[in-house]
Amino acid sequence: MTALAGGKVVGVAGYRLGGRALTGGDVPDVLSAYGVLRGQPRLAVLALFERTPEEAELVMDGIAVGWGSAR
Repeated sequence: MTALAGGKVVGVAGYRLGGRALTGGDVPDVLSAYGVLRGQPRLAVLALFERTPEEAELVMDGIAVGWGSAR
């Protein structure tokens, strides 16, 4: 879902359902992007938020909202 103001994106929300998600990636992706030392703390934080939806359950996967002028 995307929120627009003045023709510009001001917010994005995503969910996880049926194996599809707004965000993606796994351990090798994080370690490749950040390296082992910087990647491990990020993986620990991500593990706190990891949740697999139950049958017919919708799980919020990400939300971002901008602020400031939409001009």
